[in-house]
Amino acid sequence: MNFLRHAVHRATSLASVRCGAASVPRQSGSIGTLWKRSMSISPEVEKTIEEMVNNNKLFVFMKGTPEAPMCGFSRVVVTIFDAHGIDPLDLKSFNVLSDQDIREGIKEYSEWPTIPQVYVNGVCGW
Repeated sequence: MNFLRHAVHRATSLASVRCGAASVPRQSGSIGTLWKRSMSISPEVEKTIEEMVNNNKLFVFMKGTPEAPMCGFSRVVVTIFDAHGIDPLDLKSFNVLSDQDIREGIKEYSEWPTIPQVYVNGVCGW
Protein backbone atom coordinates (compact mmCIF):
# COMPACT_ATOMS: atom_id res chain seq x y z
CA MET A 1 0.00 0.00 0.00
CA ASN A 2 2.90 2.35 0.72
CA PHE A 3 4.09 1.79 -2.87
CA LEU A 4 0.67 2.79 -4.21
CA ARG A 5 0.76 6.04 -2.21
CA HIS A 6 4.24 6.71 -3.61
CA ALA A 7 3.05 5.89 -7.14
CA VAL A 8 0.11 8.28 -6.78
CA HIS A 9 2.45 11.04 -5.57
CA ARG A 10 4.93 10.35 -8.38
CA ALA A 11 2.19 10.24 -11.00
CA THR A 12 0.73 13.52 -9.81
CA SER A 13 4.06 15.32 -9.80
CA LEU A 14 5.22 13.92 -13.14
CA ALA A 15 1.87 14.57 -14.78
CA SER A 16 2.43 18.31 -14.56
CA VAL A 17 5.53 17.90 -16.69
CA ARG A 18 4.61 15.10 -19.07
CA CYS A 19 0.89 14.61 -19.51
CA GLY A 20 -2.44 16.09 -20.36
CA ALA A 21 -4.16 19.38 -19.67
CA ALA A 22 -2.16 20.09 -16.52
CA SER A 23 1.09 20.16 -18.46
CA VAL A 24 3.63 22.92 -18.28
CA PRO A 25 3.77 25.12 -21.37
CA ARG A 26 5.99 23.37 -23.89
CA GLN A 27 8.74 25.00 -25.88
CA SER A 28 7.90 25.52 -29.51
CA GLY A 29 9.02 22.50 -31.49
CA SER A 30 9.10 20.08 -28.53
CA ILE A 31 8.18 16.46 -29.13
CA GLY A 32 4.74 16.96 -27.54
CA THR A 33 4.00 20.01 -29.67
CA LEU A 34 5.07 18.32 -32.89
CA TRP A 35 3.20 15.15 -31.96
CA LYS A 36 0.01 17.06 -31.18
CA ARG A 37 0.05 18.80 -34.54
CA SER A 38 0.33 15.55 -36.48
CA MET A 39 -2.58 13.62 -34.97
CA SER A 40 -6.28 13.94 -34.28
CA ILE A 41 -7.90 11.64 -31.75
CA SER A 42 -11.48 10.62 -32.49
CA PRO A 43 -14.14 11.33 -29.86
CA GLU A 44 -14.88 7.59 -29.58
CA VAL A 45 -11.24 6.70 -28.91
CA GLU A 46 -10.88 9.55 -26.42
CA LYS A 47 -14.00 8.40 -24.55
CA THR A 48 -12.71 4.81 -24.44
CA ILE A 49 -9.33 5.93 -23.08
CA GLU A 50 -10.94 8.21 -20.49
CA GLU A 51 -13.15 5.36 -19.27
CA MET A 52 -10.13 3.07 -18.91
CA VAL A 53 -7.98 5.54 -16.98
CA ASN A 54 -10.77 7.03 -14.86
CA ASN A 55 -12.50 3.78 -13.89
CA ASN A 56 -9.35 2.11 -12.53
CA LYS A 57 -7.11 3.22 -9.69
CA LEU A 58 -4.06 1.85 -11.54
CA PHE A 59 -4.05 1.33 -15.30
CA VAL A 60 -1.27 0.56 -17.79
CA PHE A 61 -1.22 0.93 -21.56
CA MET A 62 1.43 -1.54 -22.62
CA LYS A 63 2.63 -3.83 -25.38
CA GLY A 64 1.33 -7.25 -24.44
CA THR A 65 -0.31 -8.16 -21.15
CA PRO A 66 0.96 -8.24 -17.56
CA GLU A 67 1.19 -12.03 -17.87
CA ALA A 68 3.06 -11.82 -21.20
CA PRO A 69 4.68 -8.42 -21.86
CA MET A 70 5.79 -8.02 -25.48
CA CYS A 71 8.51 -5.40 -25.06
CA GLY A 72 11.29 -4.79 -22.57
CA PHE A 73 9.86 -1.54 -21.22
CA SER A 74 6.44 -3.11 -20.60
CA ARG A 75 8.19 -6.03 -18.87
CA VAL A 76 10.03 -3.56 -16.59
CA VAL A 77 6.74 -1.90 -15.57
CA VAL A 78 5.23 -5.28 -14.65
CA THR A 79 8.41 -6.26 -12.78
CA ILE A 80 8.36 -3.03 -10.76
CA PHE A 81 4.73 -3.53 -9.76
CA ASP A 82 5.38 -7.18 -8.93
CA ALA A 83 8.37 -6.20 -6.75
CA HIS A 84 6.03 -3.95 -4.78
CA GLY A 85 3.40 -6.62 -4.25
CA ILE A 86 1.01 -5.81 -7.08
CA ASP A 87 0.07 -9.11 -8.67
CA PRO A 88 0.19 -9.01 -12.49
CA LEU A 89 -3.25 -10.63 -12.52
CA ASP A 90 -4.62 -7.67 -10.54
CA LEU A 91 -3.03 -5.07 -12.82
CA LYS A 92 -5.58 -3.46 -15.12
CA SER A 93 -4.07 -2.93 -18.55
CA PHE A 94 -4.68 -2.59 -22.25
CA ASN A 95 -2.57 -4.26 -24.93
CA VAL A 96 -1.98 -1.45 -27.45
CA LEU A 97 -0.90 -4.02 -30.04
CA SER A 98 -4.52 -5.18 -30.25
CA ASP A 99 -5.95 -1.81 -31.36
CA GLN A 100 -4.08 0.68 -33.54
CA ASP A 101 -6.56 3.51 -32.80
CA ILE A 102 -5.99 3.19 -29.03
CA ARG A 103 -2.24 2.76 -29.57
CA GLU A 104 -2.00 6.08 -31.42
CA GLY A 105 -4.77 7.76 -29.43
CA ILE A 106 -3.12 7.25 -26.03
CA LYS A 107 -0.02 9.03 -27.29
CA GLU A 108 -2.08 12.08 -28.21
CA TYR A 109 -4.26 11.87 -25.12
CA SER A 110 -1.22 12.01 -22.83
CA GLU A 111 0.93 14.17 -25.11
CA TRP A 112 3.65 11.56 -24.55
CA PRO A 113 4.87 9.60 -27.60
CA THR A 114 5.99 6.33 -25.99
CA ILE A 115 4.45 3.25 -24.43
CA PRO A 116 4.09 1.93 -21.76
CA GLN A 117 2.08 4.59 -19.97
CA VAL A 118 0.95 4.19 -16.36
CA TYR A 119 -2.09 6.01 -14.97
CA VAL A 120 -2.78 6.33 -11.25
CA ASN A 121 -6.14 7.79 -10.26
CA GLY A 122 -6.62 8.99 -13.86
CA VAL A 123 -3.26 10.80 -14.01
CA CYS A 124 -0.39 9.77 -16.30
CA GLY A 125 2.68 8.88 -14.26
CA TRP A 126 5.13 8.08 -17.04
